[in-house]
Amino acid sequence: MYNFPSIHKGILAGIFACLIVLSACVQELTNTQPLQATLVISGQLSNSPKFRTVSVLRVNNRLGTGDSLDAVVSLYKNGQFLENLDKVAAGTYRLPQEVVIEEGASYYTEIQLEGELYRSVEQKVAAPAKTDSVSFRILSADEFTQERGFAEPIVLKGIEFSAHTKLPEPQEGAVFYRWVVNEVYSFVESNKTDTCYIRESIEENTFSLLSNLDPDIAFGDVKAPIHMQALDKSFAYKHYINAYLHSIDSNTYEYYSKIKNITSIDGTIYDQIPGPIEGNVKNQDNPNNNPDGFVEFFLADTFYYGLNRNNIPSNVPEQCWDIPGGGPCPPDPTVPCKCLDCDTVCGFETLIPPDYWVD
Repeated sequence: MYNFPSIHKGILAGIFACLIVLSACVQELTNTQPLQATLVISGQLSNSPKFRTVSVLRVNNRLGTGDSLDAVVSLYKNGQFLENLDKVAAGTYRLPQEVVIEEGASYYTEIQLEGELYRSVEQKVAAPAKTDSVSFRILSADEFTQERGFAEPIVLKGIEFSAHTKLPEPQEGAVFYRWVVNEVYSFVESNKTDTCYIRESIEENTFSLLSNLDPDIAFGDVKAPIHMQALDKSFAYKHYINAYLHSIDSNTYEYYSKIKNITSIDGTIYDQIPGPIEGNVKNQDNPNNNPDGFVEFFLADTFYYGLNRNNIPSNVPEQCWDIPGGGPCPPDPTVPCKCLDCDTVCGFETLIPPDYWVD
């Protein structure tokens, strides 16, 4: 059994949420969509160790769970076979370490599965871009609630992170960017001498898009919001966000724009209903039976941004304010807290800082 990547869970959830909202004002909703299994082939291939895998799955339900599939995944460069991807596990295939994705080269993948051949659309790798810096601003509780659109009031303030980069004018050439954000935060143990490093991924739907073809975007130095969350006790000591800037092509930009549209919680019932999201993997033997998913080639810039509570111009909730004595940690420490035995509760690996960590 495989838990489908969170971004595609978000897509599926967004589709069904849109249907519910659009129907609720008229009549009771009867979901007529079949629960048939769906083949999904997706991947992100770059020179970053975090983005070098292709997944081949059969998703069985709306929760995104399914079966990992055995396949042969091959990489082609400029129309010529380059390398087979290594099988990490059933359904997961990794680009060999020695393979380097090159700017200006064109790539596609071929997947041999159950007697049929699937091929991703060829993509030319764009020149890399750079995140110059990251900044943040504090959102009031009212502003954060309003922007997030939560049904239940939120008493916490919010924090919004923005990336700063340079955007060329269109006559210099079209560019398409996508920021992907995840985070790592830490907390101090009760003795206030040891630091426990809790790694938390926030990958679900946390990406932002930017293009110089957008008529509403200025050029030159650009500030682009890339992530927003509650200003909670995960900021009580030090909080890192990791921002990955992908240089992508127009087809990839269009694909993720559709994802943004269909998973958005903003808008009205009069907005255009999003259509099916077509991926870029095609069945070469049966053109009428294409899988879902998208294989993306890009070059990425990684930016790590550390934020101390002393630099936040607002009160930050104390760690474990709801646990008498400040610890020990609960069995499932989903938020940082003061902990008497960090390695016992959270695992020995939480005593090891990431390679980019700076106190």
